[in-house]
Amino acid sequence: ADFKRCFDDTLAACAENGLKTILWPGYDLSGDAAAQCERVMEPFKTAPSLVAWLPIDEPDMGSPAVRDGISACIGEFRKRDPYHPAYMNNFSTGLPARYAAMTDILSIDDYITNGENRTVGSVLAKLAAMTGVAAQHRKPAWMFLSGNNLHNHPREPSVAEQTAQTYGTLITGCSGIVYFLGQPSCRL
Repeated sequence: ADFKRCFDDTLAACAENGLKTILWPGYDLSGDAAAQCERVMEPFKTAPSLVAWLPIDEPDMGSPAVRDGISACIGEFRKRDPYHPAYMNNFSTGLPARYAAMTDILSIDDYITNGENRTVGSVLAKLAAMTGVAAQHRKPAWMFLSGNNLHNHPREPSVAEQTAQTYGTLITGCSGIVYFLGQPSCRL
């Protein structure tokens, strides 16, 4: 499958350059969870460059049926690979209190570039709410910062905004920072 070649290339480039990656396979919650996980996870779960699995992105932007399948999806990823965290990323309107028990890491992507007149402070306020939930559940909190998102947003963050967001993310209590560089070109 095309995603296999893409994941192989990604993991090889990471290994060559001393980097780690999160594999975001894009998961079809309406399908057979076990079959999908076997297909996407088995070839890659022992890769030294793999940090975590991101099978679900922004579930609150999807339908109720999508949200209903989250627990089974994350559970299947956890069962098949207990050595790498499986988590979902939450949009700013989907603060993760209702998902905290299902996922290994709480993550949010509230980009400063996804609207007019956004401030670093407004982004960090949403992040603070998420890190509070993470602390209550004794889980790490990660933040996706916009790296290259012109296909979705009207502008890129300025150097000052990116610097302030990066340090603000750490000050707010996140233990992980991920830079969004666009939609994966390889998905299930």
